[in-house]
Amino acid sequence: MLFIPLLAAACGGDPAERVPSAADPSSTPFATLLDTHWQLIAVNDQAVATRPPPNDAHLVLASADGGVAGNSGCNRFSGAYEREGDTLTLGPLATTRMACADTMELESRVLAALSSVDRYELVERELRLCAGADCTLTFVAVD
Repeated sequence: MLFIPLLAAACGGDPAERVPSAADPSSTPFATLLDTHWQLIAVNDQAVATRPPPNDAHLVLASADGGVAGNSGCNRFSGAYEREGDTLTLGPLATTRMACADTMELESRVLAALSSVDRYELVERELRLCAGADCTLTFVAVD
């Protein structure tokens, strides 16, 4: 009987207790809603061009202060969020006011969608923000 615990320890122990490697993002199949860098990948199921963080269109919901911050394609935004179960509301959001010729349409769509969010869906490493039955913004967790 003593052999079995020693064998488990030698093989890395209980898989549920293993900490995924930060060097291998595929080993972290799940993300948490809070304190995760959520990179925008689609608006109304249409893919958007992405840039590397921190200049990508993204959002982060902070657990410490109930704040939301991110980038809507050109400008940074910040505000507060409220969450209970799968309900989520954002705003009002304050934004910087830079002009970006190539991303202003995207930014307008993102900010409009963020202002109407009332719930979210989180599946593994994908976050969808929804208004009613329509999920308009799709994000992926970035390590």
